Amino acid sequence: MSARVPAPLYSYSPISGFRPINSEPEEPTSKEPGSELMNKIDRFLHRRLPTQSSPPSTDSTAAENYENPSATTESESQSEGPSNPIQLRILTWNIWFENLLKRQRTSALIATIKSLDPLPDVCCFQECTVGFELQLQEDGWWRKTWVMTKCADQFAVTGFWYGTMVFVRRELTGKMEFRARAWFEPFKASTTGRGLLVLELTPPWSKHPVGLCQSHPT
Repeated sequence: MSARVPAPLYSYSPISGFRPINSEPEEPTSKEPGSELMNKIDRFLHRRLPTQSSPPSTDSTAAENYENPSATTESESQSEGPSNPIQLRILTWNIWFENLLKRQRTSALIATIKSLDPLPDVCCFQECTVGFELQLQEDGWWRKTWVMTKCADQFAVTGFWYGTMVFVRRELTGKMEFRARAWFEPFKASTTGRGLLVLELTPPWSKHPVGLCQSHPT
């Protein structure tokens, strides 16, 4: 993989328009964004699977457990606040980049998501274009409900005209006080702008973030 770059999440304000939210962690552990989380993802993806002759693996298979909370001390767990696991509703959608009935399809997508009860906490879209992004930004409900990455930040890295976007329900980064940041790591071998878009959400009661990753299949 090549060097990862920040992919800021933007929030809309009637006064200032779309501006990046404050997405930096309180205590950065590395100058390179997301390096700690990416190392944990790499370790998980390349872990040795247990065999009959090997001891059971201690690697977690749940995104919110990649920190191995069972290894924390009792005093740490008591200071972390709620002990219940984090539950996130995640929607993924390949929106199709073609221009055929694109505005109608995007309007239908917005209406479909708006009708969901409860709403997803995170939406991951593939094959996003600037036109698709602008139509979302034009919709009043979408602006006030979601914070989002921007196509331009990813396209500046890949040099391609479509890609992936991630959207976080604004309530999470607002009154629920989740810290959020995202970054993008392009795949060196890809000739179509593919890469890994990573979202990190940290709840206010924990120092351990939840990691979400998406990529458009090649």
